[in-house]
Amino acid sequence: MIAKNRLDEAHELLMKYAKRNRVTIESTQLKHAIQEFKKEEVRNRNENRKTYGITDVVRTPKLRKRTIICGFNW
Repeated sequence: MIAKNRLDEAHELLMKYAKRNRVTIESTQLKHAIQEFKKEEVRNRNENRKTYGITDVVRTPKLRKRTIICGFNW
């Protein structure tokens, strides 16, 4: 749910299961932890973005061969 940006639903669900497992946790502390986790996920996603170009398609001999074959078949 956190990945789908449904933070409130994730908070409610975690609180429900914490109560069921007899674990005490403050609501504000859990909400803060969820928000921090989401921020870290967004930060990591932005850092790991890499753009690819035509040089990546012809970098290795195997990819070069497949690209040429696909080009002729097209």
